[in-house]
Amino acid sequence: MGSVVYLAVCILHLSHCAYRRQRRTCYMYI
Repeated sequence: MGSVVYLAVCILHLSHCAYRRQRRTCYMYI
C-alpha cells in the first residue's frame, strides 16, 4: 500500500518537474 502511494507521488512529482523543466531537482527528490 505504501509503495502505491510512493509511486503516485513519484509520478506527480515527475509531471510537475517536467512541466517546470527542472529535471535536475526532480531526480534529487526521487
